[in-house]
Amino acid sequence: MAVAIQQTIQATTNSATSLLLPSWSVVAGEWLGVGVALRDDTVTPTVSGHALTWVQQLSRIGTDGQNAVYFFRAQAAANNTGQITISLPSNGDPVGACGIRINGQQTGTNGLAAIDASNTNASPLADNDDFLISLTSVTNNCLMFGWGTFRLATFTAPAGQTILQSVNVGSSGDTTRSALWRLNGLKSPAGAQTLGGIASLDSDRDWCNVALAIKPLAVAAQPGSPPPTILTMLGM
Repeated sequence: MAVAIQQTIQATTNSATSLLLPSWSVVAGEWLGVGVALRDDTVTPTVSGHALTWVQQLSRIGTDGQNAVYFFRAQAAANNTGQITISLPSNGDPVGACGIRINGQQTGTNGLAAIDASNTNASPLADNDDFLISLTSVTNNCLMFGWGTFRLATFTAPAGQTILQSVNVGSSGDTTRSALWRLNGLKSPAGAQTLGGIASLDSDRDWCNVALAIKPLAVAAQPGSPPPTILTMLGM
């Protein structure tokens, strides 16, 4: 079975210290991810839900200190319907968040075994419109996706990539726009890939992002044919 996205969701708050993602139904063994985009880069989010242990996998604070992104992972232990809570201690600014469910991936170590590659990136000190990130997989047929934030700009996914969730919250200088997006299809053969692209934002902004490559479930090696006998070698 190929690794595949089953569902994505999103939620926002203008200033709350906690945020609930919409209810969804997870299936045992699925890989679960939660992305958080912050206007206030001093807030350190945590995630809970589905009686799972959520691990912060990636984070990146914008170079200008104007925003930050975090990404958490877990592996579903059982079929379960419920909501995920994102705690935002001392927050008073806009926050956007997304959730993603994936199946067909390598399982184990609370979702860590599924991660083939990961990376983070941010705009230079002088803002630009090149919202992008490089990712290099080592396993064929990985699913690649990114999560990032870019303040007031609008992101257009380059050819061969698709936006899964556009998350918009806030107003004026506190506007926080974010996106969850993916490489179309699966990355094969394994190797280097750019997610996002040159001039993919409609204006120069401070931005930051993270990206992951999720590897497919390993197929057990099939036993080989038995060695030939002396009779088969003689054609008998």
